[in-house]
Amino acid sequence: MVHGWPQRADAAASVWLVCGTEDRFISAAQLMAPQLPSGHFLALPGGHAWTVWSAGARTVFAQQVAALERP
Repeated sequence: MVHGWPQRADAAASVWLVCGTEDRFISAAQLMAPQLPSGHFLALPGGHAWTVWSAGARTVFAQQVAALERP
């Protein structure tokens, strides 16, 4: 599923990956990050926890709202 995303931007355009810097899966997430569009990977302070993912979701949603508001 992830393979080929760089060549199919439409397939990855709505995918973001948020991972805590102390998450046990950070290495795997960093391996996947280059397959995503620029800016679609967020490594935030914390571990494998909802607090990290919630903060990431707020960041992503704020970025999307700002992009929609641009002329």
